[in-house]
Amino acid sequence: MTGMIVNHNGRPSIILGFRHKHKARQLFVLAHELAHLILGHVADETLLIDEDLDSEIETLNDEVEASLDAEEVQADKFALDLIRGNHELSFAHLKLDQPTELAVFAMKESEQFGIDAGHIIVSYAFETMDWPTANTAMNFFENSGDAINCIRNVLSEKALLENISEEARSYLNILQGI
Repeated sequence: MTGMIVNHNGRPSIILGFRHKHKARQLFVLAHELAHLILGHVADETLLIDEDLDSEIETLNDEVEASLDAEEVQADKFALDLIRGNHELSFAHLKLDQPTELAVFAMKESEQFGIDAGHIIVSYAFETMDWPTANTAMNFFENSGDAINCIRNVLSEKALLENISEEARSYLNILQGI
């Protein structure tokens, strides 16, 4: 499971299950799940689970299958627009065969448009379906890793855990490794 959104008694909750170290990928999954809520894909008392990385499934031999699910495509587009600040990016004209080339391109675009380089790389991966190159390119950015601890820290600092029972709080802490 990469992510899940649950809507219980009008109180939506997003659960991230994708244990990728890159912050840009985790933020995309979060934005994707948020998109399902905003776009009305999740009714009250329902849950929606994304079992693969949104509209892509990475296989062991790096082949990629595209999902034809319209709601997933809508959520992907919404999430990409959100993380890029609605800035349109197109990679069709580029020939980026090496992760280093993609990393340099992302850094230049990041400086020019004020978009995180990781978000540019995620956008590239969605448009080209070249996840292996994108994953390697993200490793060139020092601050791109440790997404799991970043999420744990934000949860610890910002979540209103006093609003839930001690048992639920304990369970949540176990799930988050806190």
